[in-house]
Amino acid sequence: MTRDKVKGYIENFVERTTSGDAKAEEIAVLPGVLTVYCKFYRDEAIQDATAAEPPPKIMPPDRLLPLFPADGLVGVKQVAPFLGMSENTVWQKLRTEPGFPQPVVRKRRMTRWDAAKVREYRRKADA
Repeated sequence: MTRDKVKGYIENFVERTTSGDAKAEEIAVLPGVLTVYCKFYRDEAIQDATAAEPPPKIMPPDRLLPLFPADGLVGVKQVAPFLGMSENTVWQKLRTEPGFPQPVVRKRRMTRWDAAKVREYRRKADA
């Protein structure tokens, strides 16, 4: 693979993720992609695209935890990817699972969870 092709692929990826058209999984690997890009074009450790270690497809949970707020209120768009489920699954679990964190604020079109309680639920579910 030529340097120009690699540059094109990475620039396309970065443009897509920063424009708002990306999935949560793509946004999660953006820092890894940018690291590879910088190393590749600075001629530091990577001389050939085939030698570059590809970024992980899904960010490991230990790296995802710091991206989620430690406290404060969060919406379903933050809760769902943090728990590894869709927004619809969050709403379903809210109705059917007794141990699922209950929202703190629940108004029409504005439901918010306490981030600390969501983190605690995630830790219990991972254990």
